[in-house]
Amino acid sequence: MADLNDSATVFPTGIYQIETTDPVLGGAPNEATGAGMVNIPHQQLARRTQVLKGIIDGAGLGATAVPLVTLNSAAARVTGSYRFASGDANTPATGVAGTVRVIAASASAVNQLASDSASNALWTRFWNGTAWSGWSQIFNDPYLTGMIAHFARNTAPSGFLKANGAAVSRTVYAQLFAAIGTVFGAGDGSTTFNLPDLRGEFMRGWDDGRGVDAARVFGSAQGDELRSHTHLAPSSNGLAGGFEVPGAAASYDYLSSAPTAATGGTETRPRNIALLACIKF
Repeated sequence: MADLNDSATVFPTGIYQIETTDPVLGGAPNEATGAGMVNIPHQQLARRTQVLKGIIDGAGLGATAVPLVTLNSAAARVTGSYRFASGDANTPATGVAGTVRVIAASASAVNQLASDSASNALWTRFWNGTAWSGWSQIFNDPYLTGMIAHFARNTAPSGFLKANGAAVSRTVYAQLFAAIGTVFGAGDGSTTFNLPDLRGEFMRGWDDGRGVDAARVFGSAQGDELRSHTHLAPSSNGLAGGFEVPGAAASYDYLSSAPTAATGGTETRPRNIALLACIKF
């Protein structure tokens, strides 16, 4: 007795029925030659079971639960989840392994979602019956690089860095460096660049020529300030030609400037809540 040499790379459309005219042969299954005829249905059933198990096991996140297929194979066009290897042709990202999920399939059209094992990046592509479209990134789309987001957590999620002014590598974060350059600091001037530092800061929309916050340079910081205004002075309180200011140590006439008692805290601010600002790389 021996185990069948089996894999999940083929999903048979049916299970072979042994006819009364078929020779009853043992050995390795081979539908073309009739060798191992009695074992052909067993192998077909085993392959279907493995493929279906991979689909049931779900989102394709298990390294062994999902069939390993080449992404351009017919098997990868059947609705379900499949693993791809780093050596497969036409993987979403070069040199990584991951999972592809076929989310819709018909005789002439297939939509796929794929994720890799190195990041939270997602891709999608489309089969029109003749050829695949190119992979298009979704979550890790380069158009989102440089996006600022606030999170209700104190650590940056995968795909983001804390917007804390840190100097980071121009090569490791090449996509982010291409997007923001040295606007927020040149790092060491050659191998690093700085992230924006949003710790303790409110963000303001760039004026960009509107004239509300005129002459602002993109990415520049701005100190706190109160808009120029005046206050009405207290009445004279019966003094000849002058008045007393509550909290002041002396009386002043109408032409003098009178200091008042200090009020308030250390800064001007609205009500707020502290969240973690991060930047997409």
